[in-house]
Amino acid sequence: MSGRLIILPKKSWHVWNRENVEKVKRDERIDREEKSKKEIEARSAYQESTLTTLQKRAETVSLINSTDKSLSTSSVQPFRLFEDIEKLSQTHPSGARGNAEYIKEKEVADLAQKTREGLAPWGLGEGSAESSSVKPWYHYLPGETEREKEKWGLGEGSAESSSVKPW
Repeated sequence: MSGRLIILPKKSWHVWNRENVEKVKRDERIDREEKSKKEIEARSAYQESTLTTLQKRAETVSLINSTDKSLSTSSVQPFRLFEDIEKLSQTHPSGARGNAEYIKEKEVADLAQKTREGLAPWGLGEGSAESSSVKPWYHYLPGETEREKEKWGLGEGSAESSSVKPW
């Protein structure tokens, strides 16, 4: 024998006791049944409320239709405050609706915004180094950069180059 007391199964509060397991299962089943009943009652109450509101709407619509048969929806036209301006914009010879200058300015502003963000569409050769005024370092031959330095007075004999001393 191990010498220890095994009294846990004899306790009434033990978790794995057969009666306690049955109590838990029964309580869970009762809880599920109560929740399903409450859900069914809530659904039926919601259905009844929507049914009554729809019936009231149908009654009011039928009352309106029975009293005003003289007014039909096709005879009622909406009031247009700027009807003459709408007609002029629709019959404009260029076919464009609205202010042409404003549309052009807006397109230019949109293009500028897209170029700042880097999303503007590029034409063929627009983004190439050949079309830019400042060329990158790899477009020059090894001797060309020195010739340009001499051209601008930055060669070996200049004052700026003499101030920098080699090691």
